[in-house]
Amino acid sequence: MNRKEMYRWKRCVALTTLIPVFILLASVAFAGWTALIPPPVSSDWALSKIAFSSRTEAWAVGEDVSNGSGVLLRYSGGAWAAVSPPTVSSGWGLSDVHFPARGEGWAVGRDSMGARGVLLHYLDGTWGSVTTPPVSPEWSLSGVHFPSPSSGWAVGTDGYYGKGVILQILEGVVTTVTPPTISSDWGLEKVFFPAVGEGWAVGKDRANGRGVLLRYVDGLWQGITPPAVSSNWELRGVHFPSVAEGWAVGRDEENGRGVLLHYAGGLWQNISPPYVSEDWELNDVQFTPFGEGWAVGVDRANGKGILLRFSGGAWAWVSPPEVSSDWGLLGLDLVSLYQGFAVGWDGVNRTGVLVQYQLPPPKMVVTPNVVNFGIVALGSFSQQVAVVRNEGFSDLILLEVGDEIAPPFSRVGGECLSGTVISPGGECAIALQFAPTSVGSFSSEIVLSSSDPDHIEFVIPMKGGAGPDLEGQWKKFVQACKTRRGEIRCRIKAVLEVRNIGNLKASPNVVRFYLSKDAYLDEEDRFIGRASIGRLKPAKDKDIKIKYKLGRGETPTGQYLLAAVDADDDVVEADETNNISLFGPIP
Repeated sequence: MNRKEMYRWKRCVALTTLIPVFILLASVAFAGWTALIPPPVSSDWALSKIAFSSRTEAWAVGEDVSNGSGVLLRYSGGAWAAVSPPTVSSGWGLSDVHFPARGEGWAVGRDSMGARGVLLHYLDGTWGSVTTPPVSPEWSLSGVHFPSPSSGWAVGTDGYYGKGVILQILEGVVTTVTPPTISSDWGLEKVFFPAVGEGWAVGKDRANGRGVLLRYVDGLWQGITPPAVSSNWELRGVHFPSVAEGWAVGRDEENGRGVLLHYAGGLWQNISPPYVSEDWELNDVQFTPFGEGWAVGVDRANGKGILLRFSGGAWAWVSPPEVSSDWGLLGLDLVSLYQGFAVGWDGVNRTGVLVQYQLPPPKMVVTPNVVNFGIVALGSFSQQVAVVRNEGFSDLILLEVGDEIAPPFSRVGGECLSGTVISPGGECAIALQFAPTSVGSFSSEIVLSSSDPDHIEFVIPMKGGAGPDLEGQWKKFVQACKTRRGEIRCRIKAVLEVRNIGNLKASPNVVRFYLSKDAYLDEEDRFIGRASIGRLKPAKDKDIKIKYKLGRGETPTGQYLLAAVDADDDVVEADETNNISLFGPIP
């Protein structure tokens, strides 16, 4: 890419005030992608990168050529608005942004006036410039990524010494890290960490005309020999959906096309890209945990942005929306399988480009929401089915159906498996079994992870029991109040029926009675009596009577009468959650 082209796709902006954006107008959408009208910034600006800070908020960065400053755009409430950047110099721009948490983010770029890298920190609602350690008389930053809010990395190029730049940011402290030796002239573009202790950085080895791959593992950066692509190529973007698999993209200058590298099984492999045009390139890539991804770039031959989709194990070109006769895409971020943004430059209108990706998501509904096996005899079993339905408008992908179920529960069948795709209106089943071998109350759960943005992880609780099970039910309540010598005096009488609804005999236990100001049993409740219960066979019951005289001037009105059956936990029950019986509020 020559200097003119570099200048063209790096145009961006900075405003001195926050400019609200009106309802976003759009052109025709293609495969879920829609071109948005960007907010006003200046007469000549562009965007380079986008990052979501939450499911509903995002930030885009770039450069304002007209005003010689960086660009900060914020997406919130369904609209984009320009945010005034901090003062850095009279000529600077931003090339990357990342938010490890909703309220904290980082952005990097280049200060052309100071010939140094730019590092911005967003905290407590404000962007501020961070002082960087000295690197060389001429250097810049182009990539940043934080695997955790307290630990991150920034990379770039040392133009003075002809090598890559690596900065580590730990608990807000920025330090330089000596890069490995690659060649006499090389630099880094982007960095990504799928985990705190493992990451990758990509760039270009200009001395040898090939891409650069750096790997961080065991506390050290090391150069990785890239696969053969051509005699002149480079890498510009990298993303790892997991530690074990990742993608890197760039440009093959010799063949005038994009580069796609795939990392799996510990090796990088050059993947033949689909045909786009006679001259095109890729700048960024991102994958979801569901095996689908997108790459963006520039079709130089036709003067428009590029959208490549990876699905079903293959890459395919997707027709982009109309923007202008000369535009391209530089950055991409997906907040889910069904929502994201891509950003870039519009050479005709000299503005940034905002392209939104949005599809109607799936909706996972699980019935029942709690699988209750009830009370099951020892040595026997009970089976139930949980049904997973897709009530949304896109395919629902079950990324994982957990099989770590604690006994005596188990999965015994059903077509819901890890990787199952449920079409809109479709469903699958999970057959579950409870087979108790001892007396007691049992619980477990099965965890589903899915492509439903509202249920990325869904827990199906299971419960069941074996043995005796005691519960109480109020049969009768009487209160009598009389006024003597100007003071009211009240008595209460009640009858509690205690029943064994389990399948084994219950041993002797105690019932305690309380008066409470609310419907919950706690230490502040007044103890008013106790009664003993002998052995109780299954399906048998016993009436317990309680009498209590309240203090002078006191009435039970508005209070609650509580009974705690098996108050001392003398009985191992099939259900330990149904021992409290409530009557009230007392009229």
